[in-house]
Amino acid sequence: MASIFEIDQEMMNLIDPETGELLDYDRYLELDMERNEKIERSILAYKTFCIQAKAIKNEIKVMQKRANTKIKNAEQIKERLSYFLNGKKFESPKCIAYFKKDTSVQIEDLDYFLSNAEEKYLNKKISITPDKAAIKAAIKEGKEVVGANLLEKKNLIIPMPEKRENEE
Repeated sequence: MASIFEIDQEMMNLIDPETGELLDYDRYLELDMERNEKIERSILAYKTFCIQAKAIKNEIKVMQKRANTKIKNAEQIKERLSYFLNGKKFESPKCIAYFKKDTSVQIEDLDYFLSNAEEKYLNKKISITPDKAAIKAAIKEGKEVVGANLLEKKNLIIPMPEKRENEE
């Protein structure tokens, strides 16, 4: 089966380059119908993939909620075990639980710390990124923004079927 590109080429071959006359009208119509059918199938395939992707994303959300619930349940059990074991090791043939000391820094008063801390204790990383919305607005107003310009693209729009009331 020919691709759309091949069909287009064959259609062009049916046109006399000097006169622009159609050499075989019936074949041209046949190719045009085949081309339209291929385009229609491609659009339907696109829609199918979009619908499938959306269903997978929805399933991921459901699974993520379930995972979050399981994590919450596990953390609650761990908190209770920590309380009951009170720093003591537990061991059985099936499992083991023990405590490990961990040290972390706690800043009691952030404002006081920041105003009195030595330079070596401060992390001054700054992230600077272009404000694309402001740049776009400035260029549209006719201002020149050095190193930036507007890029126009043509985006293909394929409307999806409307969502039914009973779908969620």
